[in-house]
Amino acid sequence: MRVGVTIVAVAALVAGFLAGLAFQRSPSTEGSLAAGNGAVIVRLGDHDLREDQVRAALGSQRVAVRSGAVGPAKEVVEDLARTRILAFRAVERGYDRDPEIVRRYAESLAALYLEKELGALPPPKEADLRAYLEANRGEFALPERARVALISFAVTNGAERAEKRAKAAAALKEALARRREYYAFGEIARARSEDQRTAARSGELGEMTREALAAAAGPEVAAAAFSISEPGVHETVIESASGFHVLRVLGREEAYEPRLEDVRDRLAARVASERREARRKALIEEAWKEAKVTIDEAALEKVVAELRSTRP
Repeated sequence: MRVGVTIVAVAALVAGFLAGLAFQRSPSTEGSLAAGNGAVIVRLGDHDLREDQVRAALGSQRVAVRSGAVGPAKEVVEDLARTRILAFRAVERGYDRDPEIVRRYAESLAALYLEKELGALPPPKEADLRAYLEANRGEFALPERARVALISFAVTNGAERAEKRAKAAAALKEALARRREYYAFGEIARARSEDQRTAARSGELGEMTREALAAAAGPEVAAAAFSISEPGVHETVIESASGFHVLRVLGREEAYEPRLEDVRDRLAARVASERREARRKALIEEAWKEAKVTIDEAALEKVVAELRSTRP
């Protein structure tokens, strides 16, 4: 395959060029889109490709100029010339007035306008970053978390409470006796736990915050889990509203409070992005107000009705 634009790229170039010609017919843009600057590089009958147009085409195909040889660059220029030739033929047939072509060009031109008008915004100042961090600290901070496993015995009525407590005590005794065996707690959970959901996972609930653990297993379990400074089996049976539990803490993560130096780059990128988006919206709103847009809803409703009636 030759170096140069693909068929899809050529089609896109044709579309953009045709739309440009369509807009060029307006007196306000007469000659502004098709005309180039600089020396004539390619002659196309009554039309020329000038230096700035060729430079733009080669700029988007850097591989063609990397070697310094003229051959690959010439192929890109030939593709550009073919595109222009096809485009002018399409104009002769009136294809440049196709509403879809005009719409695509308008969208491209609008995007270019916003890009040029936005330009490069100044980087946020140190005080701006500190203020943003304080206002959004919750997004960057992490609460303390614990990874736990449980062997649970459910109590549905008072008559079975003593029995379930004894079962929990027996499970705890075995877990403590086998505490040096890494997989022992999971084996006991699968064999004894009455919570089938966690038993199938060797008793593990996963990593949870204090609030999440309290909601899942009860505040008593959460309090016990976060009272252990090192991973291991809790020394006593834990009683909750749902029953009795043997607890093993598999790991703990302390709460994280971000410092500015830790998140400076993320903050700068976010602040810059938000400012750019705010400026973009302001430009659009300004243009909308100055244009004094009005929409004939009755006419629009008629178009919608016609389209619905002809829908396959």
